[in-house]
Amino acid sequence: MKVLVLEDLPSTAARTEKWFKKRGHDPTVRYTSAGVKDALRGCEFDCYVIDLNAGAIGLTKEQAERSQSGLLTGWILLTEHILVHDQNAMRKTIVFSDFVSDLKEHINSRASEQEKAWFSALESNGTLVSKNDGYGALKSALERVL
Repeated sequence: MKVLVLEDLPSTAARTEKWFKKRGHDPTVRYTSAGVKDALRGCEFDCYVIDLNAGAIGLTKEQAERSQSGLLTGWILLTEHILVHDQNAMRKTIVFSDFVSDLKEHINSRASEQEKAWFSALESNGTLVSKNDGYGALKSALERVL
């Protein structure tokens, strides 16, 4: 399975990449939104694993502001780039982040109806995973995506 991973911390990215490879998957790890955009060009992925807080590098000024200075960069990428590239992305996306509660706060306070629907789908799928819950929780979410 080809997996696109957005993770800005090199140690976590390496650990996540190793975790996927050990299970026979083909991870493509990117550290920035610009890297994710490049990876999406001409490539299809079976799964997306998105860290929310990945810095604002590669976002427009307006997107950076909406990302709360990078806190929700992964959400901006998911809703404005990945879903444009892959209409089925929401069914195969895992948000793996320490900032799931910040995303929920954003959704409750200022999100569009479409964003609320996407968030609800992730919540229903059980694919909003806190890194504090570890790789066992990631594995469970991955099984739901497959």
